[in-house]
Amino acid sequence: MGPVRVRIRPTWDAIDGATLRPIAEADLGFLWDMLYEAAAATPGIRYLPRSEALALPVVFRHLAGWGRAGDGGVVAVVDGVRAGAAWYRVFRPQERGAGVVAWPGLLEATMAVDPRVRRRGVGGALLAALVHAAHADGFRRVALALGADSPAAPLCRRVGFEEVASGDPAVGACRLLVAEVA
Repeated sequence: MGPVRVRIRPTWDAIDGATLRPIAEADLGFLWDMLYEAAAATPGIRYLPRSEALALPVVFRHLAGWGRAGDGGVVAVVDGVRAGAAWYRVFRPQERGAGVVAWPGLLEATMAVDPRVRRRGVGGALLAALVHAAHADGFRRVALALGADSPAAPLCRRVGFEEVASGDPAVGACRLLVAEVA
């Protein structure tokens, strides 16, 4: 395996009882929980009931039909409990829009950490592991779309993501960050 340009926060190694593993079929319910956590970072979604938020096409599409070609990711487990997940999906050009770029060869990622373990290095470790998994699967770029006011932007930059596009924060537009993995 060639070089992967990511930086891993050393604090991850200091978390006792923590592991990262590939997503398994049994994790699907947990992924929906984490998708809600990720979506709730967006002001227009955070006040919706969970079921309504997850039913929005802009949210739903990130897990609908999970397990198709181009789906992959990792789960963080802390003290035997799932604590966060990061996953990617290859969207087809006809799926472009509503938060999906669908550029050829670009993985679009989603990531969330259980609020009870945030600010302990879990998110950085998940993103770094996700980029490594993408590289191992033969992909070269991973993108994350963040809300204009997302507190995750500095974390993403520390791991190696760079902002390549942004919209007008006044209308809730997002920032697109990309990590090159080859």
